[in-house]
Amino acid sequence: ATQIIEYLNKHEYATLRHVIVLLLWKTGMRRSSLYALDTDDFEDGSRPYLRVRHRPETETPLKNKGKGERDIRISDEVAAVLRDYFRFNHPGGEDEHGRTPLLMSSHGKRCEPTTIQRNIYTATRPCHYTGECPMSRDLPECEATSYNTASK
Repeated sequence: ATQIIEYLNKHEYATLRHVIVLLLWKTGMRRSSLYALDTDDFEDGSRPYLRVRHRPETETPLKNKGKGERDIRISDEVAAVLRDYFRFNHPGGEDEHGRTPLLMSSHGKRCEPTTIQRNIYTATRPCHYTGECPMSRDLPECEATSYNTASK
């Protein structure tokens, strides 16, 4: 994972994919918890953290419901990436419930769990972060290099 994070820090800094991989790796949270986060759940300060909350009434329930609620301390490095993501790459806007999702698509919608998963698949392909195919395939011809088929 270190090699993937280094690649993202250098080539895809503060992008949606970078934020997804970084938060999942550095916090160990579930994909559904990441999906449920809003920009207001990021508490920036001397000890930055993320608030994970169960909000079934606005379509972001947690697997363990209220028992899954917690505050997750994040490093200053992760907080800096989040600040830059909000400043340069977050599309802004609100969802249909008046909330601003932390992970938003370029269309201004909350990123679906499948979008989160696809970004994980893409970032974790060796050909993506090394530029070489472990299966000795020609990269431009390989179906696994496409965003939509990265898990193949």
